[in-house]
Amino acid sequence: MLTQQERELLIRTARNVITAQVVHDPEIACHEFASVQDIYQRFTHLQEPVGVFVTLKQKDPESADSELRGCIGSIIGREPLYEGVRRLAVESAFFDPRFPPVTEQELDDLLIELSVLSEPKEIDSYHDIILGRDGIILTCSGRTAVFLPQVAEEQGWDLETTLTHLSLKAGLDPDAWLETSCRFRVFQAEVFQEGQVQDE
Repeated sequence: MLTQQERELLIRTARNVITAQVVHDPEIACHEFASVQDIYQRFTHLQEPVGVFVTLKQKDPESADSELRGCIGSIIGREPLYEGVRRLAVESAFFDPRFPPVTEQELDDLLIELSVLSEPKEIDSYHDIILGRDGIILTCSGRTAVFLPQVAEEQGWDLETTLTHLSLKAGLDPDAWLETSCRFRVFQAEVFQEGQVQDE
């Protein structure tokens, strides 16, 4: 579990690197730290290589609703968490192929959500999946797709509907998840949003 300060630092870091790229000012950063090594000395969890996703949502100024604006992540951590958040924030904002790059006009209504992942574990059957708790990795016919734990709940999907959409996301037939050759892995995520960061 990350502390409140660690969560706040990661959210602030994601916001800063996106803003810096949009306004073309590389000097925008967390200036309260002397260096990355200083950050790691104060917050040791942030140097651990764990999987993380950066999700961007566009808030509706007229309501509490929001729409997906970008989401890119890594299931397996291959770099320190802090550096992963920096890299993936930029990729989510500017290189998600589903969306155009984020513009300066969008910054005020942009909501940043981070999902810090546990190590994926293979399960025997999709019946072992617990919606709302488990993120799902589907591998079938040489294709793979991932849903974060919060996706099914946010969409109001049951398990069958979730796996149908996951199959489609992988470029497979809607009922491909029923094939005996399909494999499933699950993971959990510590999820926190900008403006809602609190220690649990």
